[in-house]
Formats: sequence, structure tokens, C-alpha cells
Amino acid sequence: MNYKSHFKKRIKQRYGFKINRKDYYNIISLIKKGRAIFVEPSYGDRTIHIVLFKGKSIKVVYDAVKELLITALNIQKSDIKLIQEVL
Repeated sequence: MNYKSHFKKRIKQRYGFKINRKDYYNIISLIKKGRAIFVEPSYGDRTIHIVLFKGKSIKVVYDAVKELLITALNIQKSDIKLIQEVL
């Protein structure tokens, strides 16, 4: 399974909606334009962000070098606090 397929599967599993190719690249664009909340660095060149997408806050792992979304994570209580502080 490649990263795109894995990401799409995790979005469906954790957030209950499907995304298409255009959605996938729109999420990347939001991160690149600074329209996402930076949460923390992850492994290597990967970072964790919260993105407002389709009316939901979604937590994603992004690889800036490869420009790929790696996976979608569950929102935690600490993330909700962070979202409230930023908004």
C-alpha cells in the first residue's frame, strides 16, 4: 500500500469521509501555504499539522521533502486546546 492509499484509508476510518485526488492535494496546499496549525515535528522530515477540511479539524502527518501526506491521526484533547488557542 502506498502513502496516498494509506492516508485516504485513515481519513475514512478516523473521520468518516472519503477524499479524492483533488482533496488530497488541497490538504497539502493548505499546509504549504501556512493555513494549517503546526503541532510538532515527527520523524525525519515529517511534521504533524491540524487542517480545517470539509468542516472538520483533521490531524495529519506531512512529509515536506516528498510533499506527501503520510497518515491521518486522531484528534487528542491537547489538540482541541491548541485549536481553540489559534482560533
